[in-house]
Amino acid sequence: MQRPGYRRDHASAVPSGGVSIHMSSSPQCATAAADDGAPGPSPPVTAPLNEGVAKEPAVSTQAAAIAGLHESIWVTVSRRLSVLVTLLLLQSMSQFILESFEGLIANNMVIPLFLTMLVGAGGNAGNQAAVRSITGLATGEFTARSYWNVMRKELVMGFVCAAVLFLIGAVRVYFYYIGEPDITTGVLPTVFSVAAALFVIVAASVVLGAALPFWLLRAGLNVEHAAPAVQVLMDILGVFITCVVCSLFLPSTPPPVTTAAPPVTPAAV
Repeated sequence: MQRPGYRRDHASAVPSGGVSIHMSSSPQCATAAADDGAPGPSPPVTAPLNEGVAKEPAVSTQAAAIAGLHESIWVTVSRRLSVLVTLLLLQSMSQFILESFEGLIANNMVIPLFLTMLVGAGGNAGNQAAVRSITGLATGEFTARSYWNVMRKELVMGFVCAAVLFLIGAVRVYFYYIGEPDITTGVLPTVFSVAAALFVIVAASVVLGAALPFWLLRAGLNVEHAAPAVQVLMDILGVFITCVVCSLFLPSTPPPVTTAAPPVTPAAV
């Protein structure tokens, strides 16, 4: 039952004094209230769903790619050459390492024969880990706070990959001696030393490749340089690790050569 002096409808209740009391937030009701001279309801304030949520800074590759298309070729060449020249000079440091172990290399020719395999495996493993970190930083999947989580995972994967390549490398080096007449003499120390060097190189490469992009990002440098930097660093460290590990199991000097004494002929009477 409706009170006397009031008129009700679905949108408003109007007392007998003519003051409009708004009861609905629909656009039609707002128009009716404006016609009566009363201010309509203010529109709702909407905020973005992600407002107030702190985002970690990510490496923007799309903007860099667009800027690189319009960049002068000489600017690009000069920037690349500065990195390439630095890495070239750094890579030449392996000369001093090889000179320090000249006796070991000269006495064990299997080391230079498989040196490319060893440093190449380290560079490949390091590049895989570096590309994973670079991609994660570029897409925002990784942030600076993800460093220790990424390193723990890469450390486990590095040891697993190193163990598998240790077995494969040992078999490959053993095949080198098949057909040799003295295959049973000094083969096992050589096979184990080369395979052990491969294990250390791969494990160190994975950890270094995963960590280097984070180090460059923290230093404010371009993380795209991480992949070639890992390749050069593992070339140097690979040569050093190979020589150090092999020197623990292989001789650095050739064994002494014993010559038989000439037969003694009886003196003529």
